[in-house]
Amino acid sequence: MLSVQPPAAPGHRQTDKDTQYLTNKIGDLALGIDKRLQNVGFGLLDQTEQDILMTSYIPQTGNPTRQLHQTIKDTLDLLELLQDTQAEISGEKLADKISELSLSLRDLGMHEEALGVQTICVVLCRGHLQQHKTSPLSSRKFALVLHNLSIHLSELGRREEALRTSQESLQLYRQLAVDRPTAFNPHLARSLYNLSLDLSELGRREEALQTSQESIQLYRQLAADRPAVFNPYLARCLNNLSLRLFEMGHVEKALQTIQESVQLYRQLVTEKHPSLIRSLSAALDSLSTCLSGLGRQEEALQAVQEAVELHRDLAADADFPEILDNLSTCLSNLRRPGEALQAVQESVNLYRPLAAEYPAAFNTKFAKALKNLSTCLSNLGRQVEALQASEEAVALSAV
Repeated sequence: MLSVQPPAAPGHRQTDKDTQYLTNKIGDLALGIDKRLQNVGFGLLDQTEQDILMTSYIPQTGNPTRQLHQTIKDTLDLLELLQDTQAEISGEKLADKISELSLSLRDLGMHEEALGVQTICVVLCRGHLQQHKTSPLSSRKFALVLHNLSIHLSELGRREEALRTSQESLQLYRQLAVDRPTAFNPHLARSLYNLSLDLSELGRREEALQTSQESIQLYRQLAADRPAVFNPYLARCLNNLSLRLFEMGHVEKALQTIQESVQLYRQLVTEKHPSLIRSLSAALDSLSTCLSGLGRQEEALQAVQEAVELHRDLAADADFPEILDNLSTCLSNLRRPGEALQAVQESVNLYRPLAAEYPAAFNTKFAKALKNLSTCLSNLGRQVEALQASEEAVALSAV
């Protein structure tokens, strides 16, 4: 079953003994799997996979969570299995275990390790598919691990690689959906959604819009038949479509689309999915952007204030500073410079550690917030500080 949770985003990480122990064991695990890969052959890797595999085992540290000890146990169990020369384990079974471990590492905020482990999974599944080219099971599994790999790459700002991986995954799902649409259309819709995000990040807006529209068509069909299962995905995809329409200047259509998304999220949160509050907050932020683009500034402010209020009750994530930046813009549009400055200062303070740890993923958004900070300071006559913020933004943009 597809998860209704939004993808995890990189966050600020701190050193922890258990986490450091886990990262060391992940390194040992990589070496152990490397020996087993001789049965698959490194000739099956494309250059991207080789590069990731050779560079992804630098020790990192992550935030300890309740999943940490279970992840350590899973890692040690895998190590024990690999070190037991008498134990028999198929490449397919090993790939399953590794993929599960990768997702656990991602949940812990250990994105570099998750990427490396998921790449190993791709290698194993690629090898298995080479040996069983006509197997729908092998194709399905390979498409899924490619999809997960593209998410890891995107979260770390490696967007070109993420796009190539998404395209390969989508191609497999298209082939599978031709023969078994009922089984694979949900996966195809999700893959199209993911590809739309990757295309947008690379500025390929028209393709991103077309891909999002195709995803919406599939999700509408799926939600019509099984609303309890697919309405959360439809709401998320509507938010994405609204953003893509807005990028292309179709602001009225974007507003209509995001209003449908917000309405659907409100219904879902009220009914059975309190976990979707974060997604509702994101949709309200998008609604604010559309309203502001149409000059409806008071309504835009109300929407983003609700988004901020909802988000403050949740654990911090990488989306919150962007919502705060939007709040600042709305306040500036209504000539409330003091409050605008306060909001963007909070945004900048949250972005700074994220950009320091994941520059490829966050420098662009951090630079945008710094430019907004400069404008807010200038509006209050604090020209020296405004110049400093502007210079920092320019320096980030040049990286």
